[in-house]
Amino acid sequence: MKSHFVKPKSLYYFSLFTAFFTLLLIAAGSLVMSTGAGLTIPTWPLPSNLFPPFKGVLWFEYGHRILAGTDSILTILLAFLIFKFNFEKPVKWLGLTAVAAIISQALLGGITVLYGLPFDASTAHAALAQIFFCIMVSIAYFTSPFTVKQGVSVNKVLEKRIVWLKRLTLITPLLIYVQILMGAFVRHLDAGLAISTFPLAFGHFFPPGSDLSFRVLMNFLHTRIGGFFVLIFVLETSWLGLSFPNLKTISQVNFILVFLQILLGIGIVLTGKETLFTTFHVAFGALLLALNFLLAIKVRVEFNSAPSAAAKNEAAVSS
Repeated sequence: MKSHFVKPKSLYYFSLFTAFFTLLLIAAGSLVMSTGAGLTIPTWPLPSNLFPPFKGVLWFEYGHRILAGTDSILTILLAFLIFKFNFEKPVKWLGLTAVAAIISQALLGGITVLYGLPFDASTAHAALAQIFFCIMVSIAYFTSPFTVKQGVSVNKVLEKRIVWLKRLTLITPLLIYVQILMGAFVRHLDAGLAISTFPLAFGHFFPPGSDLSFRVLMNFLHTRIGGFFVLIFVLETSWLGLSFPNLKTISQVNFILVFLQILLGIGIVLTGKETLFTTFHVAFGALLLALNFLLAIKVRVEFNSAPSAAAKNEAAVSS
């Protein structure tokens, strides 16, 4: 990118809006799944009647398709504007990847409907939605005129924290993504209440053999084991992030979001999968993943050329 290039704020705000709209679409998809509305419109891409009689949960599926179509248009327009304003090649590639992802997502959605909600297609649809949201958040970051790309001076203590933060921000988003995939397995296996007690599983830490099944095992791995590891790694990542002013806000939000996500998961069990809890649980999971993915990007972009105290001292001696 040329040094005189000034990123248009309007494009940045548009990319933020598109990312938010994508999160809204993910929440709508969860609402469709939670209410069993996935096959209320059995034809694709258009309903047999453009304005079908809106009865019951059919509203949710129809609204989901409207949101998906709108998000597709927004994504294509965003990619066009990225090329129009001549951003760097990596940002252009992100724009093209976003278009490819939204098209793939639409096709997976079509397969899901036409083949009666097959497990593999439904799970892939949920998994790709999370990746697509991370791409949109990345575009918003790289189109931001407020991004600071120059290195910052750090002492030895902060330098070590940056090294650990770079490692953690590789592991933490991956853990969250695996946890989300397990959540999709649990949801599509209808195993959300396979363990209907909390915090113990049928009165034990580990489900007894008499109650153990694949559905119970997946539920246990998601709600107990996976949730525990995600909590530990998010807390550690956020705690290290608090050491740096440009990461402080995002780290504080990370703290709050991971605890809200756990409370929503508990709420799902205690309320018998109440729709509001499941919908927000999926949406907040996507937000937590995107937030930690953004942390990984920020650490590498904004601290990539951070001069260490030792390097500065060595330069001073040699001069």
